[in-house]
Amino acid sequence: MAKSGASAPKKHLHPALEANKWSKGQSGNPKGREKGSRNKLTELFLARLAADFEAHGESAIVEMRETKPAEYVRVVASLLPKQAELEVNANDAFIDLWRLVSAGRAAEALMQAEAERDGETIQ
Repeated sequence: MAKSGASAPKKHLHPALEANKWSKGQSGNPKGREKGSRNKLTELFLARLAADFEAHGESAIVEMRETKPAEYVRVVASLLPKQAELEVNANDAFIDLWRLVSAGRAAEALMQAEAERDGETIQ
């Protein structure tokens, strides 16, 4: 059991390691990585992928759509933005609703007229 107020023992490095120890915030590579070195593979991969897609992309898309429609839809959905801004104009929404109700009433009247012509009753 540790005594209260006692601090943990301080770790000591071997003298050879102590001499090479970096100060807090100091990098082990002061010059940093060579500019663009991390991106070379990515750029090469993307260039070759783009060339392949240009040559075969359209036929691959058609084949996927025809042979694996569920995966095709999943890919298309993954390319869509996660959130979309939707602007609703209340006047336009009301007009669309009014047109829908009017079309429903017209269909109902047409059905009623046909039923009366055939001697049926619709309630």
